[in-house]
Amino acid sequence: MTIEDFVAKLEKILPFEAGLENDKLGLQIKTDSGEISNALICYELTPEVIEEALSYKSNLIISFHPLIYHPLQNILNTERVGTLVQGLIRNGISLVVCHTNFDAYQKGTSWIFANRIGLVVTGF
Repeated sequence: MTIEDFVAKLEKILPFEAGLENDKLGLQIKTDSGEISNALICYELTPEVIEEALSYKSNLIISFHPLIYHPLQNILNTERVGTLVQGLIRNGISLVVCHTNFDAYQKGTSWIFANRIGLVVTGF
């Protein structure tokens, strides 16, 4: 499956328009990786997450929190976002973000949290 096909299927389940208006959702970084070989899911992108993705030979990371939130003025290896963007591109890893659209999903963040602590969800 290609990144584009994956994002299209994901958007049918977790529509990006269900997220907050200013949230940065969907495909944030696309590399020339073609078919998805393996995907890694994370809460927030860090250098350690990129290393873990490499150890699993993943060429796609799905992150809860966006990496790029504000418009980039530059991409510097001396700053957190710049270092992570460079690491993804250098290693051929694409990045997809599902944040507030996952919060809005019926069995999203709140449902998972409630179930993990033993609560029974009776409605939304």
